[in-house]
Amino acid sequence: MEEVRNRMASILMHGVSNGGRPQEEVLCDYLDGEEKLKILLAFAGASLEKFKRVFENYYGKTLSPHIWEDSAVRREISKLLISPSDSKMAADMPFFVQTLFRLPENWVSLLGDSSAITKALAEKILTGMYSKLTGDALESEIRKNVQSEARSEKGHVACVDNKEVDVVVPGIAAPRILIMSSYRLTTSSEQSSRANEQARMYDDLQIHNRRARGKRDKVLMVNVIDGGGWLSRKNDLEKIWVNSDYAFACSQMAQLREMVAWAVG
Repeated sequence: MEEVRNRMASILMHGVSNGGRPQEEVLCDYLDGEEKLKILLAFAGASLEKFKRVFENYYGKTLSPHIWEDSAVRREISKLLISPSDSKMAADMPFFVQTLFRLPENWVSLLGDSSAITKALAEKILTGMYSKLTGDALESEIRKNVQSEARSEKGHVACVDNKEVDVVVPGIAAPRILIMSSYRLTTSSEQSSRANEQARMYDDLQIHNRRARGKRDKVLMVNVIDGGGWLSRKNDLEKIWVNSDYAFACSQMAQLREMVAWAVG
């Protein structure tokens, strides 16, 4: 993949050598941006989302590009990745959580190994691509099934605080049904964010519906949600289910069509 090769070149550009210096000092010099941090976290087996939460809890601000200009911050991040128990960022974490950020002992040699970096980059890129492709495919399948009963659009809808909705039936200007979709093979903290946003959207929708003059002015919230990744996030799944008027699995497209026909009929 060309993207993998280009990104690998930027990571290997300066090389990594300890030269007898302390590892934290070497890592501090190496860290100059989020791209390199992602690779280090991949080697540690940690996620960028978890790291960002730790960073924000300690520093009280988000991880922004100018952060990397501060050597003190880079040094503290380096300490978290090499010796978490000595890091101030990890002071309030249980020991088993601290270890999630620890780099393997051979991290220096891994950063000098183009095949190891290529593998880590490819896994990150392909995972993101796969998630997008499966999400796009599910939206396409929903539209294909809905179009036999009504037209639809995708876009930002006023009655849910202008949040983006995957499938709006029959259209954004006068919505009758809002359909959100999600297919997850693996778990992610994004699922909690998705469930919380869904709850806020449903609250906004209920306010809209209470003000509606008649049945045809009211809007339904529908979810098409599937994939083994949701089985491990049952609390998030339940929150989405509770904050929906209807919820369907991928195998229930026939029922989805029947519901759309009834709602717009």
